[in-house]
Amino acid sequence: MASKSKVARKVSGPTGAEPWKGSKEWHRALVETLGRAGYGIIVLQNTPEQEATVVFVSDEACKMAGYSPTEVLSKSVWDFFESSELAKMQEQYRQRQSGEQVPNYYETTVLRKDGTPLPIEASASTMSYDGNIATVLFFKDITGQKEMQRELDEYRRHLEELVAKRTAELRETNERLQHEITERKQIELVLRESEKYFRSLIENSQEVIVVLNSDGTIRYQSPSARHVTKYSPKVRQGSSIFEFVHPDDLPRLARQFEEMKTSPGATVHSEFRGLWKDGLWHYVEGSARNLLHDPIVAGIIVNFRDITERKQAEEKLKNSERYFRSLTQNALDVTIVIGRNGMVKYATSSVEPPRGYKPEEIINTNGFSTVYPDDIPKAMNVYNELMRNPAALVRTEVRVLHKDGSRRVVEAVARNLLDDPIVEGIIVSYRDVTERREAAEKLQQLYQQEKDLRQQLEMEMKRRVEFTRALAHELKTPLTPMVISSQVLASELKEEPLLSLARNLSRGASSLSSRIDELLDLAKGEIGMLQLKMEPSDISHLLREAAEYVSPVALSRGQFLIIELPDSLPLVEADKVRLRQVVLNLLNNALNYTPEGGRITLRAAQKEAGLVVEVEDNGPGIAEEGQQHMFEPYRRMEVTGERLSGLGLGLALCKTLVGLHGGQIWVKSSVGKGSIFGFSLPLETANSEASEESR
Repeated sequence: MASKSKVARKVSGPTGAEPWKGSKEWHRALVETLGRAGYGIIVLQNTPEQEATVVFVSDEACKMAGYSPTEVLSKSVWDFFESSELAKMQEQYRQRQSGEQVPNYYETTVLRKDGTPLPIEASASTMSYDGNIATVLFFKDITGQKEMQRELDEYRRHLEELVAKRTAELRETNERLQHEITERKQIELVLRESEKYFRSLIENSQEVIVVLNSDGTIRYQSPSARHVTKYSPKVRQGSSIFEFVHPDDLPRLARQFEEMKTSPGATVHSEFRGLWKDGLWHYVEGSARNLLHDPIVAGIIVNFRDITERKQAEEKLKNSERYFRSLTQNALDVTIVIGRNGMVKYATSSVEPPRGYKPEEIINTNGFSTVYPDDIPKAMNVYNELMRNPAALVRTEVRVLHKDGSRRVVEAVARNLLDDPIVEGIIVSYRDVTERREAAEKLQQLYQQEKDLRQQLEMEMKRRVEFTRALAHELKTPLTPMVISSQVLASELKEEPLLSLARNLSRGASSLSSRIDELLDLAKGEIGMLQLKMEPSDISHLLREAAEYVSPVALSRGQFLIIELPDSLPLVEADKVRLRQVVLNLLNNALNYTPEGGRITLRAAQKEAGLVVEVEDNGPGIAEEGQQHMFEPYRRMEVTGERLSGLGLGLALCKTLVGLHGGQIWVKSSVGKGSIFGFSLPLETANSEASEESR
């Protein structure tokens, strides 16, 4: 490994490599041109870590040695020299770095990646690279030349041996002349084989080789023209090459051709469109060299290849780039790119609506300049997170300043692509969410108002329950001894009218006690304090028991109570007491609103996954507008102009109790045709429990 040396000294004046300070396009064109000519380029510079560090390497140089650019960059060039050449190369390098005059052209040997030697012909000179002295090395592979030189040397030695031998033989005897003639024929055979070898290389090349006369007529075409242009090589001989050039490219190529003819040895590279035998214009990349002065060639050598597919691929790439640029420019979201220096280097046209700025007003401004001052620390935290984790996708929400001075809220997502050679920046995509945030804040305010109102309502309901409970207690306290006393009095008295008075007193006290219980139950149900004691219940038994309980009332009024129940009904998960309360309430209502001689029917049946219970009467019926409010508290109906006793809480309480059981309650009625009150209860829970018990 190479030893470390001092950092390269600064260079203030121009050097022989001043053209390297030109544009990237010129630099790239130079490297590609030299690469096509077979030259590799390496730039060396001393660093604090080591001497002769490779700071630039061309693709052609890597291709020659079999390395990738990353395997060469940042290494010392001495790692690639044979040990026998190392000392001499280091000495010349150090002399050149110190400004001494040393040979610029030399031949040496480096090592390929596979360890094999690579003979090269190199040219070295100093230059300024990033402000420091550097050495630029242009070199080409001379393996073939070395091989030919070796063969030539061997051949020369062989000829010298032959000449010496023939001279000795001539001096010794003319009899050896025949042997010399034989040797000469062998030499001619070797030359013919050599010519055949190089001709084969030309004929099988992917490039077409053309020799032109000074007037542009084709003197020779290599056989490879057949598979490139589809023309036979001899078909176009004698024709002008300009006959096959696209009219739009002809003036430029003709001018380059004339200029090249005035400079012997000059080489020109160009792209143009050529007409192939298929009648289509193909893109061509070629180079021409003026060898008119060469007595052997006496013409202009042109090498060209068909690059139509490459051009088509480049055009597709451009179209793709235009497509995605159009998507970006017309997206609702804004996209900006912030460079390494923190300045905006790109902005889509969609930046104008949310911020009021045109893209050209944003570009080359600081990426944080329009962030609301209070949110700059937050934005800086996002920036620091991106720098720590380049692959991370960071989301945030900040306020920015509109051009008119107002504040806007944006929702942004950013990714660090500074190390991406194409982007070289931080991509930030954001959208204006000001209206959404304002709506969210308004919704939050409304939610808080609703919450406050709900709490107030709950407090009012609790106060109401407490009041109802206190009222029930105050009423129940004196009522209880009255109920008991009236019942005892009715049982003890035997004579009228005192017995009737006692019974009326007992019924009135019991009715008042029931109304108080209903009022308290309804209040509990409204705030969810009414609890049920759920258990599997035999609905058939419960319905028959309720019917028997009210049958004396029906008989006393001359009404008919009909029970329609199937032989068996499934168990129902229910609170038996509360369910009996619902059925009795519906039956009592039917008895109260059905005239004398009327008919009341109690029926039940299983329907799908539920149990349906209905109470039907042939009373006066209910108007449609009245049905809509039947289950509201304190709603009463009149019968023949009279208002029945009660608070109108029965049906409201029924609805609450049925709802607590997971069921539904309804009414079907028509004026003059009677009414049907029904409710449904779910069966799944009770049946599943019954199945478990049976197992």
